[in-house]
Amino acid sequence: MKRVITLAAAIAVFGFFPLAAKTITLTWGDGNSIDIDTDNYAADLVKILEENQEEIQRKLEKNNVAQTDAEKAVNKAQTEYTNFLEKNPNISSTPYTTAKEGLNDFSNVLTDVIPNTQAQQNVWANAWIGYLVPNARFGFGLNSGVSKLDMTPLKKTASALGIDMKDIKDTLVWPTIAVDMRVGGFVLPFDIGFHALKFNSSTIEALGEKIDPITFDFFTIGGDIRFALVKGDAMFKPKVSVGGGIYYSKGNVATEKDESSAALDFSTTSIQLNAQASIKAFCFVPFVGTRVLFSKSNVDWKAKANWKNILNVSDTSDAWNTAVNNILPTEFSGNTSTGFFGSIHPIAYIGLGIDIFFVDITASVSYDFSTTIYSGALSVRFAIN
Repeated sequence: MKRVITLAAAIAVFGFFPLAAKTITLTWGDGNSIDIDTDNYAADLVKILEENQEEIQRKLEKNNVAQTDAEKAVNKAQTEYTNFLEKNPNISSTPYTTAKEGLNDFSNVLTDVIPNTQAQQNVWANAWIGYLVPNARFGFGLNSGVSKLDMTPLKKTASALGIDMKDIKDTLVWPTIAVDMRVGGFVLPFDIGFHALKFNSSTIEALGEKIDPITFDFFTIGGDIRFALVKGDAMFKPKVSVGGGIYYSKGNVATEKDESSAALDFSTTSIQLNAQASIKAFCFVPFVGTRVLFSKSNVDWKAKANWKNILNVSDTSDAWNTAVNNILPTEFSGNTSTGFFGSIHPIAYIGLGIDIFFVDITASVSYDFSTTIYSGALSVRFAIN
């Protein structure tokens, strides 16, 4: 009975005296301090204050902002957020949170896509090209590849930052163009391949216009070795090889407009194990294979926010200027990373090569089972294999 009475008393107490509202206290400079009642503020603004509290306090102290001016600035930021939510119920009502979530999600997209772009490099139809001596089997040329790229997270970030991407499709392809070569082995039945590429979308006018305001900057280098289990050194005899390689890629994806921007710097190292079978029928070389990539990736992202554009503010008052310069973060950043055994990509591929005298044309398509990403590659080479 006592427990029932105690519980009833507790309910009555909390009913008449509700839990105190959560507050954020900003303290800076020579004893300046303000308490912010978060129950009366937009959730996205509360998140800004919580996650950037130390930086806000540092700015307030550095800029010698008085306590009363800081209070006015915080209240002004809240007023503009409230006006923004009321006027724009159908668009992102949480620009800060949405921008961060979009960049984190797009970082995950890149950790999936970049290994697939690596897997499209140096794809040869022949599972083994033969010996370097005495037959001088080798080749070199250009290899192009594409991998499916989900743009929706980056478009979400851009929208939150006030960057117009309406003309950008939700799905694009990540293009690569590499110089590659392969040379046959000696004594043992193996061959070795190398590739390198440097790609910048801003240097290709047609592509740059199509994906504006996005830019891609990309570099990769790598090599592999394959050992023939079945040599298949005659017409209609299959070749089977196994091998491995290592690839390194780094680059940047960015978008910028009206002093708002988002940029992601990435680097990926992949170790690849592969098996391939091919057979030559006259000038045609159909082939099939599988790869497993163990990839270690790191993506650092940063965003720059023009709050006047984001919240569509025309006010030039001292309170708003103080809010923009001290309360609302003009820049924020984050990071995503994966380890070799945290990002494993099992990939199946199939293709067809055409050997006409010393010209080798190879086309292939692949599918990554872990990320459901489709990719393709096309190469044209001078080759003796």
